[in-house]
Amino acid sequence: MGEAQRAAGHLEDARFAYENALALDGRESSARLGLGWTFLGLRRPDLAAQAWRPLAGAIAEAAVVREMVRLYRSLGDSAAVRAALGAAATRARP
Repeated sequence: MGEAQRAAGHLEDARFAYENALALDGRESSARLGLGWTFLGLRRPDLAAQAWRPLAGAIAEAAVVREMVRLYRSLGDSAAVRAALGAAATRARP
């Protein structure tokens, strides 16, 4: 539901859907990832970083890692930058 709302540009509705999904299962990484993108769309990078922080060491998709690194650098969060880059480098090794 959150993805459809976000794709349609209904960011507050998407936020609500993602937050509800996380309330049911806080480990739901796709909801956490979508919530971060939604917060970026709402121009709340602080909340996007908070949503994504638990995923920083678990995501290997290059586009997402690049955005995480850009976001964390803009906020001065060097530990999260290292976590995101470290996970990507580890997964890229054969």
